[in-house]
Amino acid sequence: MKKDLRFYFLGFEPVFVIGLSSVLKKLCPQAEIIDINIPTEETFEDNLSGYVLISKPMYLKFQHCFIYNSNYKIIVMFDDVENGMLADFGQESIVAYFTYSVDVSEIEFGLSRILLGHKYISQNVLQDVLPNVVLNKRPLHAKDKPSNKLSKSETAIFKHLENGLSNKEIYSI
Repeated sequence: MKKDLRFYFLGFEPVFVIGLSSVLKKLCPQAEIIDINIPTEETFEDNLSGYVLISKPMYLKFQHCFIYNSNYKIIVMFDDVENGMLADFGQESIVAYFTYSVDVSEIEFGLSRILLGHKYISQNVLQDVLPNVVLNKRPLHAKDKPSNKLSKSETAIFKHLENGLSNKEIYSI
């Protein structure tokens, strides 16, 4: 683990920063935690490096500032999923989406995956988003869902993929 690893908190209440900092310190004891409660555009012009945990209001407000930056990785925390919010997940700088209602153990697991270089979407975000997935511009009906045609082992593999496991890790299981 890098000694100069940094985690920036942008737009969170102090109690949230304290709680999540304990999880981060467990994963990265040497990490530096930086709380910027009210970021400005200049915050993004500074030399941020590491991981940026950002609240939904700050994400929506400053999205244009960080979407193409490769100096840091964005972890978005929000209360609810809105249409189009996950559209930026393909961008290199965005590595995770969590909701505030996610269990601490899942946050810990997701952060450990992110630190290994993977991307992560929390389970409750997937549960909100997947029912709205459209194939061929028509909603999926229960009988049409590809997941209904999968074997038990194929279903298990997709569950492991949803949890952020790599192909090698799934193979070893």
